[in-house]
Amino acid sequence: MNAEASSDEDHLAMAEILTVSATLTLRRTRALRRSVLRARRRRGRGGSMPGRAPNAARDFDLGAMSIMRDYFGWAGRPPVYGERYFRTRFRMSTALFLQIYDALRNRPWWRRQINATGRPQAHPLQKLFAAIRVLAYGEAYDRGDEYVRLSRSTIAVAVDKFLRFIIQRFGPEYLRPPNDAELNDILQRNAARGMPGCIGSMDCSHWQWRACPTALAGQFQNRKGRRTIVIETVCDESTYISHFYIGCAASQNDINVLRTSPLYHNIVSGAWPPRDKPFTLNGRTRTLLYYLADGIYPRFPFFATPHPQATTRKQLTYNRLQEALRKDVERLYAVLACRFNIIMRPARFETVGALRRAGTAVAVLHNMNVREDKHGYLAQRRMAAAHHVDDDVAGGEGGLFGAAAQNEAAAGDDQGPIGGAAADGGAAAADDQGPIDEAAADGGAAADAPAGMLPGAVPAMHAHVQGLANAESTLLHSLAAREQSLDENEQELLRDDLTELIWADRCDLVQPFVG
Repeated sequence: MNAEASSDEDHLAMAEILTVSATLTLRRTRALRRSVLRARRRRGRGGSMPGRAPNAARDFDLGAMSIMRDYFGWAGRPPVYGERYFRTRFRMSTALFLQIYDALRNRPWWRRQINATGRPQAHPLQKLFAAIRVLAYGEAYDRGDEYVRLSRSTIAVAVDKFLRFIIQRFGPEYLRPPNDAELNDILQRNAARGMPGCIGSMDCSHWQWRACPTALAGQFQNRKGRRTIVIETVCDESTYISHFYIGCAASQNDINVLRTSPLYHNIVSGAWPPRDKPFTLNGRTRTLLYYLADGIYPRFPFFATPHPQATTRKQLTYNRLQEALRKDVERLYAVLACRFNIIMRPARFETVGALRRAGTAVAVLHNMNVREDKHGYLAQRRMAAAHHVDDDVAGGEGGLFGAAAQNEAAAGDDQGPIGGAAADGGAAAADDQGPIDEAAADGGAAADAPAGMLPGAVPAMHAHVQGLANAESTLLHSLAAREQSLDENEQELLRDDLTELIWADRCDLVQPFVG
């Protein structure tokens, strides 16, 4: 009897619990429905779809007219703000701006269109102005709505399309390795600064990522606890960028970034830099050009790093000059941040791809500015003065380059035993190949065959053998380039030879950097 009463009580308690749960669920459902209906009633009606607010009555013609009046002149009147104000606010000259505008104004999205109601839409000048202002000041998309008369969504699309256009149209021309003439100028200028064979300075920087997704927060968090993305650059004395690599997570240091950089793989495989520009240091001739870098980089012969523990005066002098010249890339990051504030401020882009596009486009725009204003830089004036001196002293002695050639000839005479040994070795190698040459001369079929074709070989077989030979030569070239690029002993010899060279001419080389 007691068991049956206890069971009935349990059933009643369970029924009460289920009733209360159902009541609470029903109340929550009704409250959610009321909130949804209330939100729908607050929405304004209008636009092309129910539930959407109508577009603001922006006067697109007024926006275009304001831009023309302020910076280009209107109705026969001069512009309100001249060239100096234009450069300050848009980080480029009027001529460069018009060059970009002329290249994109007839593209599908940029050209002025007519909407479904027959009203003209925004002018391409407004879209371009809004996109450049976002890059120049790092401002929000809706910051320039009152001036350019464009909505936030339109300016966001304009920025994205402008970044893609700059990379596609001007990237191959302005963001590439230096050509032969440019490389000769860089080598000549760096040789005058005390670093023969140097082709630029390399370093890494970080760009804070404000809109980093939570799933990537740990990967892109640096040692300071901030979400950043790594930028690796190479530039010359005029801060012209020849290599720009962006996209690595901030959890990686400079060494890890270097291992993933395309520049490293090109150097190791022998694709870059060219090996046909030898230079001589302390009696040693080298063919592998190098970059200036700080002490964190590995001991590779294509890096000229400072002495880790400098104790002698020679080593201290070399470190001082190397650090002074390496500051070119540090100066580049300061110039980039001041010229385009979007690099200075935390990025609001939501994907790594958008960050890469923004950084690459800024690098291209920076190079366009540098190439336009390069003639007024201190480095170019020094090079022009050096050429002028060479022309003045050129005469019976052959000028400065003739004197340098005579010095190299004298150095070669001092190394007579070494040169004689090399000549004897070459003669011995030629003697060893005598039987092979005689055998080739005796083969009549080989004389009748085309150049490079094996005797009695059909063209198809010859093409196959030639292809195998080319593949083998390419593989051997890559292996030799890799061995040359990763020789740590050669890097120490390079640093020691540069130390001796700088110490011999320390007064003239270090004087410009002594306060």
